[in-house]
Amino acid sequence: MDWKRYQIVLLEIHGSADDAPLAALRRKLSGHFDESDRVIVFPAGAYEALLWDRGMSREDDAAHCYAVWNALLPDNKGWFAAAGGTVTDISLIGQSYAEAAELLHHRFLFHEERLMLPGDLTLMAESYPEKAPLDPTGEIELSDMLYYALDIRSMEAVGRFFDELEERVVGFGQAEQAVKSAVTHILTMAINKLSGQNQALYPLLQDAPLFITEAFRQPTWEQLKAVAAAHLSSLIERIGGGSKDAVLKQMIDFIHRNYKENLKLELLAQVFNYNSAYLGKMFKNYTGENFNAFLDNVRIEHAKELLYQGLKVHQVAACVGYANVDYFHSKFKKYVGASPSSFRKKEPSE
Repeated sequence: MDWKRYQIVLLEIHGSADDAPLAALRRKLSGHFDESDRVIVFPAGAYEALLWDRGMSREDDAAHCYAVWNALLPDNKGWFAAAGGTVTDISLIGQSYAEAAELLHHRFLFHEERLMLPGDLTLMAESYPEKAPLDPTGEIELSDMLYYALDIRSMEAVGRFFDELEERVVGFGQAEQAVKSAVTHILTMAINKLSGQNQALYPLLQDAPLFITEAFRQPTWEQLKAVAAAHLSSLIERIGGGSKDAVLKQMIDFIHRNYKENLKLELLAQVFNYNSAYLGKMFKNYTGENFNAFLDNVRIEHAKELLYQGLKVHQVAACVGYANVDYFHSKFKKYVGASPSSFRKKEPSE
């Protein structure tokens, strides 16, 4: 075999558990080329391989080839192909093979409809800089960000969550399964928190594990993100999204649902995508109180109910969002005019 150049192209079928799809792929590809073509199709472990003399390096050629093969292989959805570099000596085809295999190793970050080319490794590394593994605190922060986005029924906020998720989790060189595990864990925590905070939503959230599993099975980051976003959009519609209520009405509802959390104006400004100072002025104009006073009043009203039920002061403080019992004591006395202990001794008025 004396060719002027040699190039390996590897093809992979995502999620294939046996050799049958690869064998069918081999037959179709073998039948596609003429005898005059310098192409050899052969099995290569988990891949199908082509050895040819075309030396493909242009993106438009790679896109054309992908379109032709995609039409040829209608039953093989979720397939990927990568071309190694061109070599001029047959003894160096192992180098071309290694380059193609390395490309497929990173196909989770590739989203164009064409064959992967050697230069794509650099492009993917630039688009998705390496990240340190996300620690548990980071996972909680991201899950809370998604929870808040779902709680206010905002796809715009969900979009910002995915941007932040990509920025902090998806990086070149990270194992695909590690990224998927972190993402699905974050999604699961957010959904569980949403269900726990609002029991009425439980029936609408029962299918959440199915969509999270579907997202996990996607072969690329862009497909995973698209599947998850589509399901979350549908979920928001089913739980009452698309409301034309003013942002401030949504904000007030949000406070009443989440007063136990460590809420701050800056957090809500981020959730609702407003400047915090501007949002604070809008809030005071709408309610007549500044944000902190409004939140304190909501918490104190719930605290009064719990004290009537016989809970101890430190228990009530924790239940309504005050980590420091002395701080709770001072706030309660400020708004009620009596200490929590003396208030608890009184009978509720008829």
